[in-house]
Formats: sequence, C-alpha cells, structure tokens
Amino acid sequence: MFVAGTILFIGGILITLNMTSQPDWFILIPYYAKPDPGTFLALSLAFSGIALTIFGIAAGLLCSRERGWYMKELQKASSMDDAMMHKQAGKNGRKKRTGGA
Repeated sequence: MFVAGTILFIGGILITLNMTSQPDWFILIPYYAKPDPGTFLALSLAFSGIALTIFGIAAGLLCSRERGWYMKELQKASSMDDAMMHKQAGKNGRKKRTGGA
C-alpha cells in the first residue's frame, strides 16, 4: 500500500510539472488551477497517493505490533510446553525396571 501510494503521488507530481512550468504549491503538492481533465487527474493521483502512503504506514505499524504480540504469546506457549516436557521426562526417567528377564 505504501509503495502504491508513493508511485501515485510521484505520478501526480510529474503530470502537474509536465503541464506547466510554474505551478502553484500547496505545502508539498504542486497544482495547476485550470479546468482541465489533466489537472483533475494530477490532483487526484497526488491526493490518493498521499492517502495510500499514510494508510500504508499505519497498516505496517499495526501489523508489526500485532506480530510482536503474537510472537510473545508463541514464546510463552513454547516455554510452557518445554517445561511440561522436561517435567514428564523427569518422571519417566526415575522409573526403573526391577526384576525379570
């Protein structure tokens, strides 16, 4: 999502810069205020690119956080399983066979 947003944003900027040599600027976004289909395309690409980039960063952070939680839970379950296996191995090791051929 982040990569797609970046590509759309750069595409919108390139279209705007190719349409005019002196665009108006809104913070970091160049725009050309002329009623033209190319102008609408450039602005829509730039704004949707910014939105996708922001949502991509947010989704990446959320997935990373959830993955960290999952890995901690998996580590806890694994350590409990290992502890139970060692406990069972200790009980089975103490039993010795007596007598008989």
